[in-house]
Amino acid sequence: MGAPIHMRIDSTAAHLPVVRGAVRELCLVIGFNAHACGEAVAGVDEALANILQHAYGGRPGRPIEITLRALDGLDGPAGVEVVLRDRGRARDIACIQGRPLEDIRPGGLGTHIIDCCMDVVEYTHPADGGTCLRLCKFLGGAAGLAGGGVRGE
Repeated sequence: MGAPIHMRIDSTAAHLPVVRGAVRELCLVIGFNAHACGEAVAGVDEALANILQHAYGGRPGRPIEITLRALDGLDGPAGVEVVLRDRGRARDIACIQGRPLEDIRPGGLGTHIIDCCMDVVEYTHPADGGTCLRLCKFLGGAAGLAGGGVRGE
């Protein structure tokens, strides 16, 4: 389905609509219905918001590298893969989780949203620092049914 799309944005919320638009368009080209497309966009948007807040502490001008790739289904399910790479403060992967859903208050639901929207959620810490987050959504996928995918290194 073509070569991956590579983007680099700064850690500024003003750049997020560009990424949302790119994810939305790729999902539509791949054949996602409107609901699944919206889920993929929401999952990526929440992940980027977490990078802005947690990896960079709200500081603008820090790099976020983004790779979008259509999965053609030849060596696994067809769908979309989004890889987000920051150079910020790395958190212990085992500690990346949302607060309990019973704790009703604003905020803290980003990881729940990501897990419900995406079929694969995979965090790694590259040797040169920061965090790499791989998100996949499959055509006809199980997001929301199985509660997301793989976590960890």
